[in-house]
Amino acid sequence: MERNPIAAAAREYAENAGAHQPEKEWILTPYDSWELNPHYRGEPGMHPECMNDIDEDDRQPTTYTEYQDLYGGDDSDDVPF
Repeated sequence: MERNPIAAAAREYAENAGAHQPEKEWILTPYDSWELNPHYRGEPGMHPECMNDIDEDDRQPTTYTEYQDLYGGDDSDDVPF
C-alpha cells in the first residue's frame, strides 16, 4: 500500500498520460512533479529540470540586458542608503 497518496496519484497520472504519449520520456503531472513515463522506450535522457544547467550560449540577451536596454541606467544607483 502506498504511504503517500499524492505520489501514488502522480505515478498513476504518468501511467495514464504516458500511454497516450509514449514518445515523451518525462510527464509533467498536475502536482507539478516530473514522472518517468513507463511507456517510453527510447534512450534515457536528462531530467527536464536539469536541462537548465546546460551552459550554452544561445546568443539571446539576458533579461537584465533587455531591461537595461528598455529602461536604461543602472538600478544600483537608485539605492537611497
